[in-house]
Amino acid sequence: MKKQLATGLLTAALVLGTAACGPNESSVPSGTSGAGPGSDAQTLVEQLQVSQEFLESLRGMEVTRVYPWALEDPDVESESYKLRKQLEEEYGFTLTDKGISGNYNESMVPSLLAGKPYGDIMLCPEDYFNEWFQAGVMADLTPAAQTLGIDFTDELYEQNIRKYTAVNGGQYGYGYAQTDYSVYCSLYYNKRILEENQLEDPFALREKGEWTFDKLAEYARICKKTNADGTVEQWGLGSWTDNELMIAMINANDGSIVSLDENGQLQLNLKDAKTQEALEYMYRWCNVDKLVNVSEGGWEKTMADFVSGKYAFMLGTGHTLNLAGANGMTDEFGVLTFPEGPSNTSGETDYSMHYYYWFIPQKYQDQAAQLLYIHDLLERRDTRSFEERFEETYLLKIPDETSYNDFLERSRKAPKYELFSYSGIVWTDPGIYAISTSIFTGQSTPGSIVDRLYGSLESALKDHWEGITFNG
Repeated sequence: MKKQLATGLLTAALVLGTAACGPNESSVPSGTSGAGPGSDAQTLVEQLQVSQEFLESLRGMEVTRVYPWALEDPDVESESYKLRKQLEEEYGFTLTDKGISGNYNESMVPSLLAGKPYGDIMLCPEDYFNEWFQAGVMADLTPAAQTLGIDFTDELYEQNIRKYTAVNGGQYGYGYAQTDYSVYCSLYYNKRILEENQLEDPFALREKGEWTFDKLAEYARICKKTNADGTVEQWGLGSWTDNELMIAMINANDGSIVSLDENGQLQLNLKDAKTQEALEYMYRWCNVDKLVNVSEGGWEKTMADFVSGKYAFMLGTGHTLNLAGANGMTDEFGVLTFPEGPSNTSGETDYSMHYYYWFIPQKYQDQAAQLLYIHDLLERRDTRSFEERFEETYLLKIPDETSYNDFLERSRKAPKYELFSYSGIVWTDPGIYAISTSIFTGQSTPGSIVDRLYGSLESALKDHWEGITFNG
């Protein structure tokens, strides 16, 4: 991290010593005087009490934030960009976003291990957290939080991220509730196809409590169209991958693949009754009723086929909106929750499994308080409402008003966090994805494949997380 300090600025040791300062003449609310910005309205930033010396230490800092999709040419007209520039001027730092081309994960590991991280604030994919933590490349944010008076249980922060990056007594990752939310599992549907088959809109069914596994299967059966030669020209239900279908169905039935036990250890739940029931439904849909398809060519082809009208329903992620909403899907489409399974008692089917966590490299442990403070400013000084932030991202991507409002409300609350991708045993041999592939292709029944792989998967899970306890 490059840093140009004016004469007389304090050392890191002195700065860290400000944690002991109370709200007296040497400790001022950030943003009220001196090096900070002028006082506008009462904002979240004023909740942090830091010393004048700490604020001065921010001046001259050149901070790089690294994540895979960072744009070389940001939208200079966006409110978030304007706020950043304002903060840079007021506090005297610069913050630059940097994207990494190619395989982000594979690029990060060698640089972190070599003590030469690409940035000062970085993203970690959930399935790399264990590896990077075990390698000692992540700073413990606990001292920084104490210095700033930050409580990560505050509503400012995304609580799933807080919970699953709090290990062995420290806090190694964080995210923001307003911007790092993730509604992962959504069911997209083609309104034209449903109307042609005189089928009631799924939102109306959900309102009546009739949006269920069986109802989706009924709709998919009606919407499937086959040519005279037996070729399917229109599928009732598609999925990005067979893996996505398995996870969606398990969670919609209130099951889980991996969960956290009372001792802070990950445990395998594949033999849970609700999980098994969901897998049986999946097997029947894919191999008996033959309602489900995954396009050859992977998720991109599946998305393209949905846009061209070859699927009545398609299970996908938020990325689907980038294609359907922004790239000119002719048919009107809706977006809603996956239906409830027969054993669902929670009324919730939303889940997320692909969080990215912000972390600070261990190399910058001594500057973690400053880096966290700067990053927090972007959230604490943003006076836009959740609705305004959401609109900036999704207004043009979800033209259907009902779907838009529903997606907004879904995004407002953190969905259930499915830990299976966090487990480290997804692509191993054997891995969890071997189960979904076997069921989707009909190679094995759910009971037989789970029985065959359970012992190996359970051992692999324990080995991967040996010595790590979640304390969130």
